[in-house]
Amino acid sequence: MIDVEAADKAAVFMQLCHAHGLALISLTDISGFIVGPDIEARAHVRHCCRMFGVASHLSVPFCTVITRKGYGLGAQAMTVGGFEGPVFTVSTGEFGMMARKAVS
Repeated sequence: MIDVEAADKAAVFMQLCHAHGLALISLTDISGFIVGPDIEARAHVRHCCRMFGVASHLSVPFCTVITRKGYGLGAQAMTVGGFEGPVFTVSTGEFGMMARKAVS
């Protein structure tokens, strides 16, 4: 799962590759972003949104390989904002949106 440090590291890495014209390959196995009061107190949403902002400005090729699972916004962050964003997306596992539980 993506925490504050992982989001910052990914955003800086994408910026570095963009600056030097290096293509990116994302090997994705993620079940989403970490949630909860402790992580939210560290401005988790702001750090994760930085990944989306940086990814939206990439001009280098970006490819995604989903190795096991890719769910929710965490998977979208690892695929430059959506599954249609990369040059190609290959999945050897499963991917999709987070499931909602019915409230009774």
